Amino acid sequence: MANNTTKSRKKRQKNLIVSIGWILILAFFVFVVYKIVAKPQICCWNSCFKIEIAKSQEERERWLMFRESLAPNEGMLFVFEKLDFYSFWMKNTLIPLEMIWLDKNYKIVDVQQAEPCPKDAISCPAYFPADKAQFVLEINQDTGVENSLRIGENCLMK
Repeated sequence: MANNTTKSRKKRQKNLIVSIGWILILAFFVFVVYKIVAKPQICCWNSCFKIEIAKSQEERERWLMFRESLAPNEGMLFVFEKLDFYSFWMKNTLIPLEMIWLDKNYKIVDVQQAEPCPKDAISCPAYFPADKAQFVLEINQDTGVENSLRIGENCLMK
């Protein structure tokens, strides 16, 4: 009788260990899928924006061109290798944007509103920051203003 009880207990322990193992494997895969699917965020003041990140020259050149809309509280973060005066223009951009230049510590150094360039325009205006930046966040026009984003405030990547 005691032998059957011991075997039964060992079988339950083995089943418990196998179950815990499967739960840990499942949790790991859920975490990995979440990290792949979830967009990074940048938070400034009391607002967070889900962002796409443009790191390469090709990604920065293509940016938000030809997009017909940008979801509220979403944007594009342009990442540069060093601090500099990075200018932007709105050629082939269909939606009005707000450009927020950030220094290497994610402090806001300039904010500008940008209108789409007309399709038949010979040239488009360029937007230059007031100070050197390493990142530029583009969001829907007036979103930053509505959320009280100001020069000198810090943002945080999440």
